[in-house]
Amino acid sequence: MLHFDEYGDVTRPTIVFLHGAMAVDTFSQQYELFKRDYHVVAPHLYGAGISVEKYYDPIAIEAALLELIDFIGKPKIIVIRHS
Repeated sequence: MLHFDEYGDVTRPTIVFLHGAMAVDTFSQQYELFKRDYHVVAPHLYGAGISVEKYYDPIAIEAALLELIDFIGKPKIIVIRHS
């Protein structure tokens, strides 16, 4: 499964922030703002952060994100992406 950082209360609605340009901390200021009212999940997409050693492959990332969303286990999540 993708490595991810997590902020806020897991009982609140979840936002998954998908970084762009291989920069995991693209939304770092937003994490601080949103963690007060949301459960924030920031995955390290392949080719960046802790997952830097994994080859960037859009098909593999799609499968890994679906696995992560399933792991979160909520009927609805919000996804915000950059780039």
